Amino acid sequence: METKEEKKRFLESYGWKVGERDPRLNTNFPGAFMCVEPHEEAELPTRDGSNGPWCIVGDDLSALIDEAHEFLSAMIR
Repeated sequence: METKEEKKRFLESYGWKVGERDPRLNTNFPGAFMCVEPHEEAELPTRDGSNGPWCIVGDDLSALIDEAHEFLSAMIR
């Protein structure tokens, strides 16, 4: 079982940003933290996942890391 830090490093190794929220991402949703795939500045702002990069936001960073790790792991297999 991977630790949260290992999962975070895995995401970051693929260019993901994990941690403090960029308020221009998923503006329709609250939260202090985010996990977002690599993206261009021109793609911002986004209201939700339908008009920009894959991104989740919320207040439980640990849960966000788990969800993003599961998503990316499935995509690269």
